[in-house]
Amino acid sequence: PTVALQPGGIHCPVTLAVGALDPWLTDARRDRLAAALEAATSPHPCTVHELAGVAHMAPEEAPDHLGAIIAAMLARPPQHTPKR
Repeated sequence: PTVALQPGGIHCPVTLAVGALDPWLTDARRDRLAAALEAATSPHPCTVHELAGVAHMAPEEAPDHLGAIIAAMLARPPQHTPKR
């Protein structure tokens, strides 16, 4: 994996939004990506949202749903990680 996806490589919370009908992102790929992000963001959360009825272009297929996810993410209080 890239350096950013190494355990502890990301120092902030991450939100992953994926389309449930995405033909390029199989369940296995999505699960591997989510697991890598969860390890990389620890101790910060990695939140995964599966967008029902959405394929690969969430901004075009579900802009309101994606916008609500982004708004909720931005509304969270900032989390600070001590430098290692």
